[in-house]
Amino acid sequence: MTLQPFLLSRRQGLWMLKGTWWVSLMDKALDLGLLLFLSNLGRNLRLRRQPKTSS
Repeated sequence: MTLQPFLLSRRQGLWMLKGTWWVSLMDKALDLGLLLFLSNLGRNLRLRRQPKTSS
């Protein structure tokens, strides 16, 4: 039981070394997706709130 955190941290370190670029890529993709989703949501809410005059 005492070795568990150490092994876990070692595995995490290896994962960080191996997948740093992949993880950062995924983070960027998630951030971009979230931004797009939020901006889309905001635009839809704005469009719904006001009558259709302009895009």
